[in-house]
Amino acid sequence: LGDPAHKLRRARLDGALKTNDSRQEYSRCSLSEVPDLGLVARPLAVQDSSMMRFLADSQGLIVRPPFDAARDGRDNVEVLLFD
Repeated sequence: LGDPAHKLRRARLDGALKTNDSRQEYSRCSLSEVPDLGLVARPLAVQDSSMMRFLADSQGLIVRPPFDAARDGRDNVEVLLFD
């Protein structure tokens, strides 16, 4: 699979994320480039692992460390980009 570090980018969050628990979390998201903001990540509404359609529709994953605080649209997040 190679080293995914080269596919990590910072993005402005467009939406809210609840406080994370004790595990690292990967939230499906759509991505867009917005003038004056750069890369913007919008979490998809459904994150359930059984919903493969939403994974297929996503363009990346928001990477959240364990115990990450709740986030809103003013925060920057790390995003793992899909090819």
